[in-house]
Amino acid sequence: MRGRHVLAAVCLAVVVVAGGSVALLASGGATATAALGPSSGSLSVGPGVVPPGSTTIAYQSTVDGFALSYLEWLPTGYTSSGAYPLAVFLHGVGSSSTWVSGGIGGDVDVDPPLVDNASAAGFILIALNTRSSDGFYVNSPCGGPQEQDVLDAIAHEKTLRSVTATYFIGFSMGSLGAFSVAGHHPGLIAGIATAGTITDIYETIDYNSVTHSEPHGLYDAMCGAHPGPTATNTNRVWTYLSVARFHPENFSGIPLFVAGGGEDTRAPNDFAAWPYANVNSTFVNSTCDVATSMGEPPNCTVVFASLSNATPSAYRWLDLYEPYAPHSPDQLPAASVFGFFQGHVTGGYYVSTFPGGALLPYTPGQPLPIGPGSGSTAPSTLLWVIVGGAAVGAVVVGVAVSRRRTA
Repeated sequence: MRGRHVLAAVCLAVVVVAGGSVALLASGGATATAALGPSSGSLSVGPGVVPPGSTTIAYQSTVDGFALSYLEWLPTGYTSSGAYPLAVFLHGVGSSSTWVSGGIGGDVDVDPPLVDNASAAGFILIALNTRSSDGFYVNSPCGGPQEQDVLDAIAHEKTLRSVTATYFIGFSMGSLGAFSVAGHHPGLIAGIATAGTITDIYETIDYNSVTHSEPHGLYDAMCGAHPGPTATNTNRVWTYLSVARFHPENFSGIPLFVAGGGEDTRAPNDFAAWPYANVNSTFVNSTCDVATSMGEPPNCTVVFASLSNATPSAYRWLDLYEPYAPHSPDQLPAASVFGFFQGHVTGGYYVSTFPGGALLPYTPGQPLPIGPGSGSTAPSTLLWVIVGGAAVGAVVVGVAVSRRRTA
């Protein structure tokens, strides 16, 4: 396998979920009516800094009794007798694989507009303080039962508040966790919104290995496990985490708001960076691209657009492409996210400047109707002008691709 360092997941020698197999979700989903613009004044909150107004809620793992916590924001006008939707924020990857009693404490990537718009929309918002900063929301001997930690947090919040429905909002590693947990627990989640979106962990880590852009994560540093053609247990979990690619049908009935940036160098979403573009290769163009050196199972994606065309009532999604956006939680326009969850924002393809700017409807393959936003410094290759696998060889470094294709 190419590359010495692997970002994400797995020295696992166990099956990661009770019940084992992937299940299908029931169909459903509302029809939205209007698109809102992003919130203004987006400001990322760095590690260890928590937006004001939160309460730290303590809970314990039902698996090993480990002390955990999450941050909670109650909506404007909250009353104990009322019932409210719950938004669960899953943060991005950190650099520590050390277990921290009570969780990692504020390393949650939460932006003030997310908090403000959750409150205005009448949502309870919680952000998990995970037991380590790079557990990938999956159960493992090295990372512990971190998928179950998510489920325990939701269950605990439901003992404190009356919850009508539960939604996931995830950034980077948290996007992978949101897809993974929701895709393997039918009926749990009513909607998902992701930024810095990762849909295929094999492809993203393969890219990170080639570009040397990945941090040293839990599974590589502590377990020394790498995926490969004979790494059965490791690959089982990598495939599990990549449910958005391998089993998109599991998201029937779950509205999806997915954002990707053209200048994202951590979760590539531009064919100029890598032949597998996370959001593009899941929502726009089908691909049969496979990281064979990592033992990724052969697969040709069925894009959500195709599933939606076949069964419109079962698949509602919004694909937001921001060609000038880097790897940032600010890819998510908070007002539009909650409007989409509530059925007020129409699904389909959109583009936007970064940061700020309205969501503009877009037809893949057509010129982008925007230029750089106020925070942009350089143009990006137009993601959707390059259609399908025919362009792959022209936009990726030949040596890397050649080595990548060698099992």
